Amino acid sequence: FSASAAFSGSINTLWGTFWSDSESSFSDGALHCLNSTFDSPSIWDLAVTGRAITASSDDAGITKVINNCLEYKNSEGWFSLTTAKDQDIYVDDNAQVLWVFLDAYKKTGNHDHLQIAQSLFQLIKAQWVQKSGGVRWKLGAPYVASISTLEAALAAARLFQITGDVELIGFAKQCTDWVFKTLVDEKDGLIFDGLNSDTGEINKGKLSYTVGVMLSTLSIINKSTASASILKQAVQLAQSALNTKGVFYNADGYWNNRLSYSHLFFGGLVDLL
Repeated sequence: FSASAAFSGSINTLWGTFWSDSESSFSDGALHCLNSTFDSPSIWDLAVTGRAITASSDDAGITKVINNCLEYKNSEGWFSLTTAKDQDIYVDDNAQVLWVFLDAYKKTGNHDHLQIAQSLFQLIKAQWVQKSGGVRWKLGAPYVASISTLEAALAAARLFQITGDVELIGFAKQCTDWVFKTLVDEKDGLIFDGLNSDTGEINKGKLSYTVGVMLSTLSIINKSTASASILKQAVQLAQSALNTKGVFYNADGYWNNRLSYSHLFFGGLVDLL
């Protein structure tokens, strides 16, 4: 088995199946299927695609996916859910878009990509909710999600790896500390989905991608601070998530989270290792 060949094959299939030359955009559905029509994906789906493309080191492909992402950017600098460029904005989606622009900068050296990422981070950071703590999930709404808080933290940590600005690590740690203090279930050590900043009511749902993003963030913080306590937190969280009697496994002991969530968990494990 060649991981490199498998990755290259997947990327080629991605381009051949979902890219529309006429629209200069990826499509939400496979374009070669019978009676298929072009449909723009959500920015979250496009960001996941973008990270795969930037990992391929294909400069022409990176340019295409970056230009595709920019079709979602509104006048304030946010990336909207759709190409309407409106106020339908999710902070966690924007954090993932930021990761794409950082990856694109690292691959191409194009400072425009870094500048967009830095400007976007300032918008994301401003969504910290003073009343409750945590980072708002959707612009203008009271819900504070663990995933938006942690993806903002990872955006800061990854930006720190490029700029060396220690204030970014400070913000990342502010986010992770808040999640550990506020949204970790003492019974199983896993992370709750979020809370309503107006009422304080906690949504006790749990998803594996939240764990994965926390692990990725802690791994960067640990490398910058060499903190034994942070490494211990990360290892304990990973062990909780891998407990086959826990919420991420079904009664037969099989993993139950779909790939759209679990790919970030697996990435977090790799970062921790």
